This record gives sequence, C-alpha cells and structure tokens, in this order.
Amino acid sequence: MQLDLRNIFNEEGSAFVVEDDVDLSSVKVWGKHPFSQPIHVKAEAVNRAGVVTLTLSASFVLALTCDRCLAAFQRQFSPSFQHTVVRRLYGEDDGTFVVAEDGLVDGGELFSADLQLELPSKILCREDCKGLCPQCGKNLNEGDCGCDRRVKDPRLQILDSFFSN
Repeated sequence: MQLDLRNIFNEEGSAFVVEDDVDLSSVKVWGKHPFSQPIHVKAEAVNRAGVVTLTLSASFVLALTCDRCLAAFQRQFSPSFQHTVVRRLYGEDDGTFVVAEDGLVDGGELFSADLQLELPSKILCREDCKGLCPQCGKNLNEGDCGCDRRVKDPRLQILDSFFSN
C-alpha cells in the first residue's frame, strides 16, 4: 500500500482517502500466523499547515486460542493509528514523526508495525476466564469438575518445610 503524499504536501488543506488490502499472512504473532486473510485498510491523509496527518484504520476478525483455557474463539479488532508525516526533520529523530523526504510512505508496512504493537500480549477468551483444572484438565468456564483443589501439587510440597518452622 504505497501512499503518494507529494500532492498533499504541496497544497495546504488538501486531503485524500485510499483503501487497499494489506497481506499480513507472513507475520508471526504469539507463535502463529493469525492473519489468514488480507486486511482491508483505509488511509486518510490531510495537510494542515504543511504537516500531513495520516490516519490508518481497519476492521477485521481474528481466530484466536485462549491462553488460559485453550478454547478457540474469534475477536473483532478495529484499530486506528495516527501519524504525523513530514518531509524533513530539523532536529533529532525521536520517532515522533514519519519522515517522507520523497513524499512516499509505505502504508502497509506502517500499519503492520502499528498493529503488532497494538495486539495484546495475553489472549483471553473473556476477562474472567477460569482456565483449565490443573488436575483433570476440564475447562472450568463450562462448569466445575469436582476435583479437590486443596490437594497441593507434589512438586511444591518441598516449600511446606520452609513455612512450617
């Protein structure tokens, strides 16, 4: 998704909207490739006082696996990212601005980088996910399994000697 901002930079108050599909099927997140289909991205650029504001937005559904209960589920994502694009910097580059000296910006690469930073590091099917029973492996979101959870993990029994004194 190559964005040509040269005309936008040259005319204050000008704007444009471009829509395109961004293929992220090769992107690996959480040890998997969650983007099985291209994502339809909308890019809006507006020149205000010689500085271009670029907004990238999309809406898509991801098929995920819960980190606690291992259940498969789908979640809707509607991220929107905004960047300030300039032709050149007059100071040190601190990552605040996207520099496009030639007026060209790779919107797909920019969206991909933003999206990977926006995705949660822990994927849960719901906020109050109870996970799996450590003894029998039943999904506790579907109901209680009846296991006695007061029984301690034998690997942790050595710790009792530290607290018994």
